[in-house]
Amino acid sequence: MPPKNIYRSRKVVSCKYCFYEKNDECQLRVCPYVAERITAKVINYEKLILEFFKGNQPRLFSTRLRKHCRTYRHFSYLSTSHRKLFEQTRDEIARITYTPVCGADLAILYLSTSDELMSKHIIPLITHAKQLSWRFESNGSLNAKKYAIFKTAKQFTKGDFEINPQEFLSSEFVPDSTFSLIINALLLANYDQLLDQRLQNTGKVSGVFEIDFDRDTFSAANAMDGWHTYRIHDVSVAAYHAYRKQNISTDQRWDRLLDKLDGKELTPNSDVMVLTGSRRLCMNEITFQGDMSECGSLLNFYVPVTFDPDAVFGTNVATDANDDYLNVYADFDLDVGEVCDALTVIQVCGDGSEEAYRYPLTEEERSTLRSKMNDYCMEQAGMSLDDYRAQYLAEEMCSSSFTDGQTM
Repeated sequence: MPPKNIYRSRKVVSCKYCFYEKNDECQLRVCPYVAERITAKVINYEKLILEFFKGNQPRLFSTRLRKHCRTYRHFSYLSTSHRKLFEQTRDEIARITYTPVCGADLAILYLSTSDELMSKHIIPLITHAKQLSWRFESNGSLNAKKYAIFKTAKQFTKGDFEINPQEFLSSEFVPDSTFSLIINALLLANYDQLLDQRLQNTGKVSGVFEIDFDRDTFSAANAMDGWHTYRIHDVSVAAYHAYRKQNISTDQRWDRLLDKLDGKELTPNSDVMVLTGSRRLCMNEITFQGDMSECGSLLNFYVPVTFDPDAVFGTNVATDANDDYLNVYADFDLDVGEVCDALTVIQVCGDGSEEAYRYPLTEEERSTLRSKMNDYCMEQAGMSLDDYRAQYLAEEMCSSSFTDGQTM
């Protein structure tokens, strides 16, 4: 594995060392190593634009490009409201589809959210299969200035990520603001194609990932079947197991990682709803009952509902109108030695069906809960929580050693 700062060296990312460079000229239309070159600070926004439009361009078009680069030193938005709408829509689409918005879709979204008018003509749609698609409605009401945006977005859906410079020579038909929007959209459509290269398994990109700390998700692009999304915690635990032992092969590490992630993938239908009520659950209201139980790497503690569940969770079970009730569990992760970041709340309905929910905990609440778990573990198992975890890890280590065909 190369050092983490390897791409900070200008020499390492010099084009003259690239095997796509022939006779001082790159053989590719779009450089696949832009991210590394930006990290090493050998290319900036202006150079990236000029590199993309390399070759002989109409003089007026080149003049407009240079003017754009003088005006905007970095990737920008038309306005604050443009950026806000773009980010909100992007995050909402990703939340629904469990797939990050990228490539052509990201470029189209950037154009469609540029103002209120365009958002009525370039409309994102989510299919029944939770896939993103687009509907274009011109209705003959777009003037020449807006039509340039509309046309560019529409051609992106066909995989056409180029423009005809001859159509962008006049600022009368394509004003500077529109010109800048389209230039930025072209950069998004082309340089976010790193994802597509990974999905096509060209070998130019080793991996594409997205970590969303707000949604607590880790997404990875697979060359065979696209994006896969997991909770960050599950990926962290899987990685811990994969690299816990030093004397195993890369293939064995990979098998361990996939084994721990098996059944943990998130889908559009697996998003567990978060519960919130009119008040927080006080930690002194939490007690434990019954035996502790292990479920995978989690140690479960049953929490009897001795408080008002509807006020705390926002449910409707403390009523004569139905026969629903709640089972509440607090979980301790034996792999990482931490209290899980949410209580698990199972609503058992009168008809026998069940719904799973999460009740997020603060750091302070988790700290208090850990102390309660430790006391209950001493009472039930005759050992502290740390000792219980040490015993679990020793058994796991022994089991995994025999699985790998090794002896202790």
